[in-house]
Amino acid sequence: MKQHLDLIAELNDCYKQRVELDARIAAAMASVLKGLAEAYGNTSESDDEWLTVKEVAKAMKCSTDYVYEHKETWPFAYKACGRWKFSKNGLRRWMDVR
Repeated sequence: MKQHLDLIAELNDCYKQRVELDARIAAAMASVLKGLAEAYGNTSESDDEWLTVKEVAKAMKCSTDYVYEHKETWPFAYKACGRWKFSKNGLRRWMDVR
C-alpha cells in the first residue's frame, strides 16, 4: 500500500511539473509568435491595407499562380471567409528582408 501511495505522489509531482512546463512552453511560443507578427506586419495596424492575389502578384512582379502556390508559406497572408487576403505592410516588410 505504501508503494502505491508513493507512486501516486510521484505521478502527482510529475503532473504538476508537466503543467508548469506546458505553461512555460506556451508563454515562449506566444512571445516568438508576437515577435514574428511584429517583424512581418501581422498586427492590427490601422493604416494597413488588404491586397488581393492580383495586387500581390503585381507588387512582386510574378504570376497569380505563383502567389497561389506560395501564399500559405507567407506570414502576411490570411484566409478569411474562404478568400485569401494579404497585408500590404506585411508584404512590404517581407520584401525588404528578402
